[in-house]
Amino acid sequence: MDMDLSSLRLSFSICLISSLILSVCILILLHGDVTLMKSMKFSYRNKTRFHFYEDTLPARDSAEFAQEDKRDIESNSTVGEYSGIDTATYYRGENISDDILSMKPPTFLKNYKNPCWYEQIGNTSNRTLKCLPYFYVIGVDKCGTTDFWHRLTKHPDIETPDGVLNKETHWWSWRRFGFDIWIENKPIEHFDSYLKYFERPAREMEKRSQLNNSQPCSLITGEGSPTMFWDFTGWDKIPQNSGRSAETALLTPDCIKHVTPQAKLIVLFREPTRRVYSDYLFLDHFRSYHNTSVQSFHQHVLRAIDMLRACFSRHTELFCLYSKQLHMNIPVRLVVGMYDIFLDKWLKVFPTEQILIIRNEDYSKFTLNYLNTTFNFLGLKPLSQSKLEEVEKLSRQHETKKVKDYGQMMNATKAILDKFYLPYNQKLAKRLNDSKYMWID
Repeated sequence: MDMDLSSLRLSFSICLISSLILSVCILILLHGDVTLMKSMKFSYRNKTRFHFYEDTLPARDSAEFAQEDKRDIESNSTVGEYSGIDTATYYRGENISDDILSMKPPTFLKNYKNPCWYEQIGNTSNRTLKCLPYFYVIGVDKCGTTDFWHRLTKHPDIETPDGVLNKETHWWSWRRFGFDIWIENKPIEHFDSYLKYFERPAREMEKRSQLNNSQPCSLITGEGSPTMFWDFTGWDKIPQNSGRSAETALLTPDCIKHVTPQAKLIVLFREPTRRVYSDYLFLDHFRSYHNTSVQSFHQHVLRAIDMLRACFSRHTELFCLYSKQLHMNIPVRLVVGMYDIFLDKWLKVFPTEQILIIRNEDYSKFTLNYLNTTFNFLGLKPLSQSKLEEVEKLSRQHETKKVKDYGQMMNATKAILDKFYLPYNQKLAKRLNDSKYMWID
């Protein structure tokens, strides 16, 4: 009797184990490798690679990349989405920021001036042209970037993206982290969403290339999100910054350099005291309450300076400047005008010959000169004199009309702001070896 009971228990245990194994197998078949890996808390997250269809061009991939991809396949059979050179792998459909710095950059087509590549569509033989910006107008808010963009893009060889004002995506600073102005919990936009902003320019480039395939396509595209320059508040969502401090963090410049290493960057600076007042009046449009006045600006400047000083007393300067909570709560965006701090981060990643710096005050006086300088910087053919005159006659874009409505800021406010920005202006002038960035003229 005891033997029969033991045998029964053994048989029952074997059946139970077999059932569990069968259930796991069914789960894998139903949900696939990626779902299983999600239940394992994305243990493969930092192994992400970005693979592109290469149009009969010699691969630029290093042997190290090839060996690493091979090791990924051999050591982790659950990387189910990897299928050679035609798969783009990122967190599509997940509310997790893409690991840009682990993506394998594309090999750009030699017959396009703009950074473009062909990407295979699924498992078919069809392919689509994808493009990234050739240039970025990285900032700065209320420094005349919209007017500059409006005139610059009248050049026939520039195609604009499908962003705000055919200019802004705010992807690098906000959208990829689920951020917006005073918001930190929006759905995340993934890299494929970013590429969609440039689908129309890509189609135009492909048409141009097909019309004259004996010559490289000269069309380029770019974007002009002014928050790119200074808003690094998503730094702690970049996987490579795990365990890093704000001082050693990898930032937007590193990510852009990774995918478009030859990108041209353009930044416009404006005297920071005037800039912050214009910015304050402009942002009133986005506030739920509207009690803006020169008096409220004065009080909010005092409060903003107190908030920064309080943060600096507890944390490092960069920690505070990169803090999303501080950005969401500070009543005046003083941070934006601390140009030298942010420029330092860009210059540590991009060589000076890839960055064009323009003072708004100079651009306003000598608009055509600076447009010609920019066309040359971007390697574009000069515009005819008649076209330049047409561009010059365009009305000023996106001026903050409320400055005229409210009048100039109080003298006391201006004195406080001038004192606040003085050390940052001094550092900027020293860095650029140009006293005009002291804004004493």
